[in-house]
Amino acid sequence: MLTEKSMWGVTPFDQMACRIAYNTLRYDGNPWTPATESGSLIYPGNIGVFNWGSVAVDPDRQLLIAAPVRLAYVYNLIKRPAQAQEKRLFTQEGKPYWNENFDGDYAIRISRFASSLGIPCTAPPWGTMAGVDLTTGKTQWMRRVGTTKNLKTSFMQGRFPVGFPMGMVAHGGPMVTAGGLAFHGATADNFFRAYDVNNGEVLWEHELPAGGQSIPSTYTGNDGKQYVVIAAGGHGSLGTTLGDSVIAFRVD
Repeated sequence: MLTEKSMWGVTPFDQMACRIAYNTLRYDGNPWTPATESGSLIYPGNIGVFNWGSVAVDPDRQLLIAAPVRLAYVYNLIKRPAQAQEKRLFTQEGKPYWNENFDGDYAIRISRFASSLGIPCTAPPWGTMAGVDLTTGKTQWMRRVGTTKNLKTSFMQGRFPVGFPMGMVAHGGPMVTAGGLAFHGATADNFFRAYDVNNGEVLWEHELPAGGQSIPSTYTGNDGKQYVVIAAGGHGSLGTTLGDSVIAFRVD
């Protein structure tokens, strides 16, 4: 649950702006707060806690591995005039028309709850990797996942050059192997990582040429070796680097 004290910023100024914005939005203290014309705060938002990437299960160790995301979003209903049933109300021509809801009574604009700097108003970590013991239902470990490297912001040109371990948003799930590894490449920093499923320690990482917002897969090659493959195509909503690569790594 969010409160005014939960609001966060990299400076006192954007933190104050987030607090002001928080008090202008409807928030019922749960993810089922209805969208309104004046604006509603939804937390967790539409990108989490678990998105389409879902979770991975290690049946031998009875572990569930997941990459939960906790990010708030603002939902605004926009009344669609009778004479504008096929008109875009908030998206630009040539861009996807998400949630325009043509021929409906309302369009709905969904935007990340962030300051003018493009930084979330909620405190990090925004993304984590977690291991849950399926025999007890308890979280066995949880670690921040991803860094600020390659992050696209509104306060600087290009991409952020330094990788602070803030715990970043991921759009895609993990994959586990019988050898006790969890592979995950969906974070917004373009890195593909291998984790120890027992404690979440990062054992290996590799920077991809584009965003790896996908789910890894594994196969046995003609040489009898195990390979892990990931599609690195980027993601428009996350603003990660776009590409068209499919990359395989051998597990030694």
